[in-house]
Amino acid sequence: MTERRSTLTRMILWVLAAASAVTLIANISFGLNIPIPIVLLISVAFALIHGSVRYGWKGIATFIAICLVVSNVCRICHGHVGPDF
Repeated sequence: MTERRSTLTRMILWVLAAASAVTLIANISFGLNIPIPIVLLISVAFALIHGSVRYGWKGIATFIAICLVVSNVCRICHGHVGPDF
C-alpha cells in the first residue's frame, strides 16, 4: 500500500509541475490570459503536497502558521513605519 501511495503521490507531483510549467509558458508565449489565481493554485497545491511528503502535514501546517504570522507582523509594521523602499 505504501509503495502504491508513493507512486501515486509522485505522479500527482509531476502532473502538477507540468501543469504549472504549461500554464506559465502558455501565458507568456501565447498570451492565453490564463488567470493568475489558477496558476497560483497549481503552484500552492504542488508546494503543499511536496512539503507533506517531505515534512508531513503537521510540519506543513507549522510552516503555514509561521508564514502567516511573519507576513502579518510585516504588514502591521509597514503600516506604522511606512514602506522600507
